[in-house]
Order: sequence, then structure tokens, then C-alpha cells
Amino acid sequence: MKSKIICGLVTLLWLLSWNIIAQSPISREGRIVDSLKKELRIAKEDSTKIKLRYEIGDHGSVLRVGYWDSLAKDAHIHHVYLTECWALNNVAFVSHLNGDTSRFIGYQEKSIKIAEENNYKSTQLNLLLNYGNFCILNLKLRKGLSIAYKGLKLAEELKDKDAIANFNGLLGLAYWTTGDYNKALTKRLESLKLKTELNDSVSICTALINLGDTYEMLNDLPNAGRCYMESIRFFPQQSKGHIACMVYSAVGAGYKMKRQYDSAAFFLEKAYKIAESNNLKKGMLGSLVQIADNNYLMGKNSEAKTQAAEALKLCRSINFIAQIPVAALTLKKILLKDKNYKEALEAYEIHVTTKDSIANEKNRKLASENEFDYEFEKKENENKLLVQQNQIQALELRQNNYFLLGMGVLVLLVLVIAYLFIRQNKIKTEQQSSQLEQKLLRSQMNPHFIFNSLQAIQNFILKHDEKEAVRYLSSFASVTRNVLENSRMEFIPLKKEITLLENYLQLQKLRFKNRFDYEIHVDETIDIENTTIPPMLAQPFIENAVEHGFHDLKGQGRITVSYTIGKNELLMEIVDNGIGMKEGYAQSKQHQSLALEITKERVALMNKKAKQKVLFTIGEAFPLQEEQKGVKVSFSLPLTPQ
Repeated sequence: MKSKIICGLVTLLWLLSWNIIAQSPISREGRIVDSLKKELRIAKEDSTKIKLRYEIGDHGSVLRVGYWDSLAKDAHIHHVYLTECWALNNVAFVSHLNGDTSRFIGYQEKSIKIAEENNYKSTQLNLLLNYGNFCILNLKLRKGLSIAYKGLKLAEELKDKDAIANFNGLLGLAYWTTGDYNKALTKRLESLKLKTELNDSVSICTALINLGDTYEMLNDLPNAGRCYMESIRFFPQQSKGHIACMVYSAVGAGYKMKRQYDSAAFFLEKAYKIAESNNLKKGMLGSLVQIADNNYLMGKNSEAKTQAAEALKLCRSINFIAQIPVAALTLKKILLKDKNYKEALEAYEIHVTTKDSIANEKNRKLASENEFDYEFEKKENENKLLVQQNQIQALELRQNNYFLLGMGVLVLLVLVIAYLFIRQNKIKTEQQSSQLEQKLLRSQMNPHFIFNSLQAIQNFILKHDEKEAVRYLSSFASVTRNVLENSRMEFIPLKKEITLLENYLQLQKLRFKNRFDYEIHVDETIDIENTTIPPMLAQPFIENAVEHGFHDLKGQGRITVSYTIGKNELLMEIVDNGIGMKEGYAQSKQHQSLALEITKERVALMNKKAKQKVLFTIGEAFPLQEEQKGVKVSFSLPLTPQ
């Protein structure tokens, strides 16, 4: 443990102290200050002037308490609270440089309070880190640990990885100071992990040095040396000042562990010169202790003794209590080698006394209490969050149940409405069918047809023409029966329809004394037994032809009914050679013929129910022949009724 304590504490103290320095006024290019002063002269708003004054002081490295104190008061008057926070922080910093510790504490706590009151959480994190660092460096461990855990809690609340890493590093320093190196190792490993995730090379560099220091205190020299030597890989070459001093000092310690004392001396001397040129007293102290220890190991005892004594004197002059045990222990080893037992004992007593005052049981207890409070509060918050999550889940579950219930009621309502709508349509369709049946029946059983048919039968009886009377009566009875039966059916076999038409046409032909001829053609490929069609589609048009189409016809009338097979349909055509659409249907309207109207209603009703539509057309039979007229009616019917 030749270089125990020598590297770690000092290097981390430099790192954390830098956070205060970074927030304080440091030298900037004069042209920036000049530019800011020009802006200040033309600024009108008080808040703008205050912000510019802060920037001027910050870039101009103003180290006067009065400047920052006055700025803080003006910022408070004009409610520029964020600037007030940083102005108070700089009052604290300058007071600390002047050795006024009480003023530092007062102003630092005031700046933190303003940040809390105005909810400046990011600013609060920086201020807490500065204050916690100061307290631990000055061995105010109770306050330092309390601030470190408060900052860690806030950083975790904000999910700020960089701040979490910084406060873990600060806690690592606190545990290291109290001598609890295992806990220090845990915190510093966590800090390094987060800094690596953030890819912050400078922070990785310093975290490795702090970790190496902790391994050294745990007597794990291989890991300590590895961390020290690896730190230079992340060292930005353009960096100067305390970062460069810290890295070179760590690399020197790494070479010393490898017993490469010449290389160690080179880097340690380089670190000391950088610290001296930048007036970094703590850097000079850390490097000087390391140089003394390296010379001791190289056998240069006289030089080592002078350097160790100088380091101990420097510790006391800058009141750096935390480094006194390190310097005293190094001096003790050197004095023992010179066999100067009296002074060696005095140095050892200084080492033990100072170390005990730092790492006593009280301080360890304080650290444990703060850790317990933090973990307890964290667990309590986790439990509260879990309860809140459970309440939210229960609320969401109830809302989902209400939603599902509402959707169920809505779906049920839609289904009921749909059912009622379908049922209403069905009833309406049935009513339309019933009304259509009645119209169709009235249309087929035309009173004139019935009366004329019965009169014809009577004439045959009076003439004692019994054979014709019986034949006519048989056809009339067959037609009447079929019309009554078929009017109630949606579809009938084609054979039955043809039989009805045959009987009807015979009656009409007999009634009108052979004024017309008729033909019924059926395609041979049609199965008339199993092919079905809507009943009595053709009959109304045949009646119109007989009653009206042939009324003023000079020649012999002719009616042709034909059935053929199309692609997927049965085609039916009724063609007559009567007086045509214009004259014939004008007369039929006068005789209240319902054929066309009823047929259109029937087709519309059938198409409501069918997937394959029924097509119906009516027009002139011979449109290209002026001397020949007539009517042609066409139906396209599904082969299989839907």
C-alpha cells in the first residue's frame, strides 16, 4: 500500500471542485467582454441589463464579492431569479477563495433556496453538487451526505443521467473519506457506467482515476493500475490545467505500481509543473506526495524526505485536512528508512490522529443513516408509485368495463333496430306481394273476359252445340283454377305455365272466332318439368294483344311465345303483329289495362329478393318495318330462383 490515498482523494477533489470553478467567473477573451459592454450601454430592459452584467462578470473573471452581491440584489428587485441564483453562487465561490467559509455556506444555501422556490430543478442540481462537494472536502460529512442524497433523489426524479453519475461520484468521495471503500467502489462503478453511456470522455477519464484510487485502497493493485493507465486513453489532448495535472499524476501512479519508476517520475514531474503554473495548490500537493513516494521507492531518500515534509507543510497552509494523513504516512516511511524513529513516530501520530478524525465511527454512522434514509424514502416512493399505478389500472379497468358495457348495449340496440328494420321490410314486402297478387288476380280474371267467356258458353248451349260448350267450359274451368292457384305462388314449373297459356289462348281464339293464330316455342334443351318461372308473366300481354292489338287489325292476328336458354338465364319473348305500342296501348289505357304497371311492380319485388336480377323490356316488334307493326315483350329470368 505504498501509494495508498496518494492519488485518489486529490484527483476526485479536483474533479468535483471544478464544478464550482466552472460556474464561477473565469478568464474569457477581451473582445467578448467588450461586445457585452456595448450591448449593456444600449439595453433598455432592466432584466436584460442584469443578464448582461452577469455575462460580463462571468467572461471577465470578476473576483469581487461586492460585484456579485450587488448584482444578486438587483436581480432580486427585478425578479430575475435565475440570475440571482448564480450571482449568489459566485458570491459564495469568491468568499471561499478568500477563506470566508461562513459566508460561502450562507450564500450557497440562499441560492439553493431560491432555485427550490422557483422550481429551477436543473440549476438546483448544479448548486447542490457544488455545495455537497464543498462540505465533503471540508469534512462537514453530515451536511455533505445529506446534500448528496438529496441531489441524487432529484436527479433520479428528473431522469438526468449525467447528474445521477455526478452525485454517485460525490457519494463515492464521501464513503472514501470515511474509509468505507467497498461502498465507495459501488458508487464509483455506477458513476463510471453512466458516464460511459453518455460517452463523456473527460468524465470517463476522471471516473477511471477515482475508481483506480478506490481499488488501490482495497489493495487491488492490478485493477488500480489498469484504471490509472486507461484514463489517458480518454484524456482530451487539448485539455490543460487541473484535468491534465490529474491524468498525468494518475499515469505516474500507474507506472509506479509497475515499478517503472523513471516513467513514473516523468509523468509526476509533468503533473507538478502544470499544477504549479496554474497555481493549483491541491494539484501541487497531490503530485508532490506522489513524487516523494516515487523517490523513496527509487532509493532517493533525501529528496523524498524534503518533498514529503514540504507536502505536509502545504497541507496545513491550505487547510487541506483530508490529505494530511497521506502526506504524514509517506513522511513516516521515509523517516523510518533513515532510522529517524522519533520524527517517524510524530509523523505517524499525525497520520493516525487526522485519519481517525476523518474516518471515525460517528462519520460512518452518519453515512449509513443517510443511506438508510435515502433507500427507505426511495422504497416508500416506489410503494406510493405502485399504489398509484394500481389505482390507475383499476380506474382504467372500470373505464374499460363501462366502455365494453356501453358498446354491448350499442351493439344490442343496433341489432334490435336492424331486426325491426328487416322485419318491417319483410312485412312490407309481404303486403306488397299480397297486394300484387290481388292486382294480378284482378288482371287475369278480367270481368269482361269472365262475362264474355260465360256468354260464349251460353251461346253454345242455346245452339245445342254441346261438344263445343263442354270443350269451352273445360278450358274456362282449367284457366280459372290455374289462375287462382298460380297467383299465390312465387314460382311454378314451366310446363304448368305453358299449359295455362295453351288453355287461355284456346279460349280467346274460340271467343274471337279464330281472329288470330298462336304458337308456343320451347327450346329442346329446356327441362320444362324442373325449370321454374314466376307465374303468369306472359298472360297480361297476350290479353292486351287479343283485346286491343288485334281490334282494328285488317289481317289475321298472330301471337308467338318462345322460351330459350341464355348464358345463365331463361329468355322469354311474347311477340304479336297487332297495331303496335302507340295505338294499342293507348286503347288499353282507356280500358284500364293494368298489365304494364303490375309487371313492373312484380319485377321490382322479385329483384329485391334475388341476387340475379330479372330484366324486363317492351317495345315495337318490328321497328325497321313501317308496314308491319306489333309489340315485343322480353323477360330475362334466372334459371334457378333466388
